[in-house]
Amino acid sequence: MEFAVKLRVSKTEQRIADRLRDAFPKDWLHEQAKETGLIKRLRDFDPVVLFWVLVLNVGTETNACLETLRRNYNKAADKAMVYSSFYERFTPELVAYLHACVIRGLEHLASWSNVHLAESLKGFKDILIQDSTVIRLHEKLQDKYPITRGRKAAAGVKLSCLMSVVADGPKTLRLYPERTAEAKTLRIGPWVKDSILLVDLGFYKHHAFAKIKENGGHFVSRLKDSSDPYIVKAFNTVRGNSVQVEGNHLRDVLPLLKREVLDCEVELDFRRRNYKGKTRKDTLRVRLVSIRNEETGEYHSYLTTLGEDFTPNEVASLYRCRWEIEILFRQLKNKHGLDKIPFSNENAVQAILWTSILTMLVHRCLYHTVREDNPKLRRGYSREKSAKQFKEHVPKLFLLLFHWYELEYDLAEISFWEDSGAFNPYRKNRSHLQEWEA
Repeated sequence: MEFAVKLRVSKTEQRIADRLRDAFPKDWLHEQAKETGLIKRLRDFDPVVLFWVLVLNVGTETNACLETLRRNYNKAADKAMVYSSFYERFTPELVAYLHACVIRGLEHLASWSNVHLAESLKGFKDILIQDSTVIRLHEKLQDKYPITRGRKAAAGVKLSCLMSVVADGPKTLRLYPERTAEAKTLRIGPWVKDSILLVDLGFYKHHAFAKIKENGGHFVSRLKDSSDPYIVKAFNTVRGNSVQVEGNHLRDVLPLLKREVLDCEVELDFRRRNYKGKTRKDTLRVRLVSIRNEETGEYHSYLTTLGEDFTPNEVASLYRCRWEIEILFRQLKNKHGLDKIPFSNENAVQAILWTSILTMLVHRCLYHTVREDNPKLRRGYSREKSAKQFKEHVPKLFLLLFHWYELEYDLAEISFWEDSGAFNPYRKNRSHLQEWEA
């Protein structure tokens, strides 16, 4: 008996589907599958179905094993695949295909401009945050991906991310061995022009600060404890017998200060890179802001190239925006399955990694579209809480996408129990009761 299912779609859901179709068009997904060598003949399997089955299951299912993914693929595809055939699809070509999709998704997320900067930041294109996180892998991959330290057998890979505050998501993503130093994952170039880079202590390097300034960018960084810059000029003055700070090193004057804020220009020494067998010393002048903690009496110091248009407290507040990338990493690990990837197949590991990132990009699309359609409530929406609820919307999102991609999706054919995983192919291994069945 045939019956029709009427799909009720709100304006917000319509806009979500339209955005996702613009980001990942059906024709583009087919063409990219051909270019990466994922498919040679379209009748082998459908790359569009595989893409959405992976994206909407890997980062939302608690235990998204390959068998679960295969069953969901078979529900939506014209041609079903057995487990061995589905497993063999996890190849370097699939990894390249998903990586290309990540790049396209990042570009579209950046083009949406989900966050509008305050009036004081109108002269800047973006606020950028660089950081890395370690992802644990199956212990069988420890020879390929050795960890930095640890007594137990384990493997790991470092995911380096450059986050855009304007796009409210990743701008670039790269994979490195876990033993790679943080400073080596940050490559300064023309991309920093007219942007503010919030630098973690793991990337602290005077030469890198000089390159940011030379490329027309700005930065805010915590001052390293071992650093002792020379104070050239004080911007703020205090009444009474104030301590002379100009012409002294910070370490000599900071213990003597009682003022709440020290705002000054400092000189940093560094070495240029080796050129024709020679290295030369150089200096960089930047602004230093030290803010006194009333409870501990200690100073928190920041280096920046931002001018006096920004107050010391605004500089410190801007640096605290670095917490946004920690939220992004926490969401990827706790909500989208990157805490630990259990597969021992190297290609499956990389495919699942890029797929989890794609799931996060799809979630950000939903999150920002809902906020745009509810401007009065936008400040109340939480990324992490909405990511937790994201999996509840997956079934309807499946229907929406497959409807607009003009694909058929089998909601539930409970008669095909063999494909659902209830069928036991090892017929000899019967239960005790089955031994006595006629």
